Amino acid sequence: MNIETKKLIEDWNFIRGNTIAFIESLSDEQLQSTFPRPGLNSFFKHFQEMCDVQEAYLDACEIGNMSFEKVKGNDEYSNDIVREDILKRIKVQDKRVETLLCEKSDVGIVWDGNDTKTISAQIRNLCMHEALHIGQLIAFSYVLGIKIPESVIEDWALS
Repeated sequence: MNIETKKLIEDWNFIRGNTIAFIESLSDEQLQSTFPRPGLNSFFKHFQEMCDVQEAYLDACEIGNMSFEKVKGNDEYSNDIVREDILKRIKVQDKRVETLLCEKSDVGIVWDGNDTKTISAQIRNLCMHEALHIGQLIAFSYVLGIKIPESVIEDWALS
């Protein structure tokens, strides 16, 4: 495994650790808390959308063509899910990330018929997508008075 792949896996594990910290530290009631925004207005809904996007990106790495057919509209997610189901989906995606980076790093993924991205680019985009969600979850935690996990506070130098 080359140094770039190793570092990308480390980046993925870092950002993923923030997501898992939120999932594991919040109560079931907090995971269903309503945020002051349309669509993805709870922690659970954010985590489901994140998993769906990850699945779409990683499926594209395996089949060579990007499609968002499996990703629901923001208003289509619900709180009818349990923490363990989200954690199982995350574990599956994490294994896929490492396998794809280690075994298929030179595969190209076609976007919009004419743009091709690498698997590394796909994973970097997923890191950015997850970081965006982490930022939103931090902001909504402040707004709702929900305690942010200590590891997230440390990782992002929050006061």
